[in-house]
Amino acid sequence: MAYLYVSTDADTDLSALQEMAEAYINFTSAYAQAGTGDQDEESVINTENLAKVKSYLPFDIGLIYCDYYYDDQISYDISDMVGEIWDEYKKVFENNTWMSEETKQNAIKKIENMVAVIGYPDNYEFPTIKSPEQGGTVFSNTVSVLKDNLNTKVRQCSENEFIREQMLAEPDMVNAFYAPNLNIICIMAGILHSPIYDPDADRAENLGAVGAIIGHEVGHAFDTLGSKYDENGCLKDWWTENDQAEYQKRVDNFVEYYKNFEVLQGVPQDSEKTIGENMADFAGLRCVLNILEGDPEGQKKALESYARIWADLGTETTKMQILAADVHSSHNVRVDAVVASMDEFYELYDIKEGDKMYVAPEKRLRLW
Repeated sequence: MAYLYVSTDADTDLSALQEMAEAYINFTSAYAQAGTGDQDEESVINTENLAKVKSYLPFDIGLIYCDYYYDDQISYDISDMVGEIWDEYKKVFENNTWMSEETKQNAIKKIENMVAVIGYPDNYEFPTIKSPEQGGTVFSNTVSVLKDNLNTKVRQCSENEFIREQMLAEPDMVNAFYAPNLNIICIMAGILHSPIYDPDADRAENLGAVGAIIGHEVGHAFDTLGSKYDENGCLKDWWTENDQAEYQKRVDNFVEYYKNFEVLQGVPQDSEKTIGENMADFAGLRCVLNILEGDPEGQKKALESYARIWADLGTETTKMQILAADVHSSHNVRVDAVVASMDEFYELYDIKEGDKMYVAPEKRLRLW
């Protein structure tokens, strides 16, 4: 299994990192004072300056965050869960009844060649930041940051595996994602906190939350976009003609199914725009329930944990704004539509025909 554990501070000098950040805050404060003339010299750590530092040194600030708020043991726990989810995906493809053997093996190769970058990067190279006493200026330090960014991009082009071992977003970001052109998933430290991940919660609860998210990201390797890339991240048609036709039938079923769910009363979900995310949501939770097969109490905890991570508050105006821009379904739809297609939901909660969330068995989603 080709996953990469990335989370060690053995070579990271956090004291120097903090000094660098503080120096940059001072530089940006001086810059702001020159522009406005009314900044308080003693309040250099203000919103404007911190935003500038974050924009220039996102990974540096992210690593400081990790030093204070992230436990490296989390990365070990998550890496074990990633391996478990990959194994389940392989089983699903091995047992698939509508794929040819050729397509099955190509799908399994994507899993076996996938890389997971977890927590924060240990191969990040810091730009050289000089203090005012060393002759540093806003301009010279900005040039240093931009030069370092350019060198990193050159290295990405010259070293084939380097880019697959990088975290492609700052580690304090509350997010995770899949990059189809690299066949990697990045799970940032910022998302690995309650309610997404809780080291004190039991396995089933964490599987329903962070496990479903990991399964979601792996699922993107086989959605309407990710399925166009092979195990090396190259655009390649690895499906047989018949399998592609069967796959498209399932895509069409997803589009039609999600039209039945409303963001707000009278406002249906745009199921064509959100198709990739909807497929990943379904695949992720299906994977979790498969792992917990034979453990009804665990499956129930997982479903409830999954529902909790999408709980939100918002006005109708906010929901409509999100609906117009987001490729993800509304949070209420992400829960209701997926859960209503899980057979276990009906058994665990004694859902009967006529109940509000009831979906007839023949209309429930099926994917792999």
